[in-house]
Amino acid sequence: MVAKSRRPDVSSPRKQAVHHDAGPPKACEANASEDSSVFKIKKQLSLLDSTMLIVCIVIGSGIFISPTWVLYYSGSVGLSLIIWLACGVCSLLGALCMAELGTTIPKFGGHYIYLYEIFGPLLAFLYIWVLIIILIPTSVAIILLVFAEYIVHPIFGGCAAVPQMVNRLLAVAAIMILTGLNCASVRWSARVTNVLSYTKLIATAIIIGVGIYYLSTGHTENFEDGFADSTTSVGNIVLALYSGLWAYTGSSNLNSVTEEIKNVPRNLPLAIIISVTLVTAICLLCCSYTGRNAFS
Repeated sequence: MVAKSRRPDVSSPRKQAVHHDAGPPKACEANASEDSSVFKIKKQLSLLDSTMLIVCIVIGSGIFISPTWVLYYSGSVGLSLIIWLACGVCSLLGALCMAELGTTIPKFGGHYIYLYEIFGPLLAFLYIWVLIIILIPTSVAIILLVFAEYIVHPIFGGCAAVPQMVNRLLAVAAIMILTGLNCASVRWSARVTNVLSYTKLIATAIIIGVGIYYLSTGHTENFEDGFADSTTSVGNIVLALYSGLWAYTGSSNLNSVTEEIKNVPRNLPLAIIISVTLVTAICLLCCSYTGRNAFS
């Protein structure tokens, strides 16, 4: 009796090959699902949003306070306008340097992330510690106290004894509202920023319009000899430049939200150029009138 020979199972290697080949797609699917679960910030800030963000940051209390001191230290209207223009050029050059860093390292954090990537974590940590504990709180406190003063002063009818507690409570309320708004929604924060930017532009446009009307009625005595009594002291010129540059503070803050900007290589430099140029023009037109008027 002849035993039947078992036919080799030809299908098993194919099955094994199929099973073996089926492994990598599953791994790829797992990797794909893992990559899709990575948290990413939505890019919602357009060129207009980015430009208005810088305008809203730069045009603030400084443009209404600094003209007096720029004119005081420069001594003349002509020299003060040259100082304002020089401050605008310096701010634009500095902001463009930050724009180059922002397009090279398109990450959140601004100065912190640049120091971290270039010099390491220690220097970056020391910078962010000083920034959060000292620089930002004091700067925000000064700005919002000035804001509260402007709001409260008309209510009390120019009374000299305005309660300081009212100013402080109003400033604290403004901080809480702005903080909650920024935490709640980037889109709504951008909309409020745009509205505030337009409001500031309207306010400065009113001042410029009043100044043009004032000049058109024949009050040109301040420009007849615009460089009379100009200072020759280096110290006074430096102080005037310092006062002017303080009014331009914030032109590089757009780098802190780089990951929220659409088309960063294009929109970041364009927003900086447009906004700083616009702010410089507003300062030249606005401060040529408000500085002399406030100083008088």
